[in-house]
Amino acid sequence: MLNGANKLKIMTLEDFQKTCSGYINKYPELKQEILDIYNLCLEEIEEGGSVNHEVSLGMTDLKELILNLK
Repeated sequence: MLNGANKLKIMTLEDFQKTCSGYINKYPELKQEILDIYNLCLEEIEEGGSVNHEVSLGMTDLKELILNLK
């Protein structure tokens, strides 16, 4: 049986959009790259990709983008 610490939070598309907006506010110099990641996620979902999978890939790309900035 899983306890609360082991439960994974599944990010929705709305959560991902809010995260992208937050990153744009925090890193305005990366606005276009962040929007590109978000739009790619939307395109992949429109083409039949799983929301959970595409959002997960998008979050990985965002984190990598931010890490490369530092």
